[in-house]
Amino acid sequence: TFGQEIFLKNVLSTVSVCNGSFSFRNAPSFFSLTNPSTSAAYHEIDAYMEMVDNHPSAPPFVCQSLLKLFGFSNADPVSVAACSKAYKEGKFTWTNPDDDQDTVQIGDGTQRGNLAAIAGSILLSRDALSPTVEQDPMSGGLKSPVLKLLEVLRGFKLTRSLHHRRTDGLLNNKVQEYFGESIYGTPDQFSFYDPFYQPAGGHKAAFIIAPEAELLNLGEVINAQNALYSVLSGQLHWCFNGVGASWGRGVSNSCGSLDGSNKYSPAYLDYSPVGNATDASNVVGQLATILTSDRLSLKNRALIEAAFDASRAEDGAVEAMRVAQKLIVTSPEFHSLGKVDLKNLT
Repeated sequence: TFGQEIFLKNVLSTVSVCNGSFSFRNAPSFFSLTNPSTSAAYHEIDAYMEMVDNHPSAPPFVCQSLLKLFGFSNADPVSVAACSKAYKEGKFTWTNPDDDQDTVQIGDGTQRGNLAAIAGSILLSRDALSPTVEQDPMSGGLKSPVLKLLEVLRGFKLTRSLHHRRTDGLLNNKVQEYFGESIYGTPDQFSFYDPFYQPAGGHKAAFIIAPEAELLNLGEVINAQNALYSVLSGQLHWCFNGVGASWGRGVSNSCGSLDGSNKYSPAYLDYSPVGNATDASNVVGQLATILTSDRLSLKNRALIEAAFDASRAEDGAVEAMRVAQKLIVTSPEFHSLGKVDLKNLT
């Protein structure tokens, strides 16, 4: 495919086990075990990766995995097929449903596995664009726990304190304990959870998977929420279940800088809302966009706006914003990537 030349080694190597009762063909190797070389190792690995990439099962397997990461834990076969087609052809063409002549092509079709084409097929799929699909209970998924932390840090402009040494880390080793995941700390090649995990109950009965739910035990749910609340105090520190590095400039048991000076904090959130910072609708609307992609329900939005107004009257606009932030990261819309069905609300 795509003009690639394949060179085969004319060697048949058969492996027998159980006194010859079972046998299988061993893959030919160009790597010499008696006289190994670095270049031969590179060539062997490249040949293996090309074989995996060109295997017929590679496109649907990769596409299903990527669709889960984009929030479609139970992607429908049509979306998987469209993504697989883009993978194999190296291009994706989107057609405007209202005008067949209006098309956009992503990828030039010269490279199998073109990531731009694959991403385009996912982001412009009917699952991503159709408002009716969102009503399907099988649509959407759960957020990966550590991504919730990164979403807060990035969305609210985590900024390194000027006095903090760049060689020092920003996060402590409690991230794994609190969230069940850590950045660059996967325990093995199978990652932190089973990609086909089915929670007990309705999910299992309906054959629906929710991989990230495997990490949602009571201890990690509580610890993760406390860690997020600690970060949303405005500063990154290790106190109160915080995940910031313990960096006290030689001061024993220094607990960040609760006075707002950042004296003992390695970093802080440098975010302020655009426009009127005392208007509940304006502030909560911006926070909902950052944390939930504007999926915060009208009911929860009204509750949080009321809490914002009450806190602003008592403690000022800055503290009111922090209250709103903490309430939103407690909402189901923040923890999921689909429609939330609110029940038992009075």
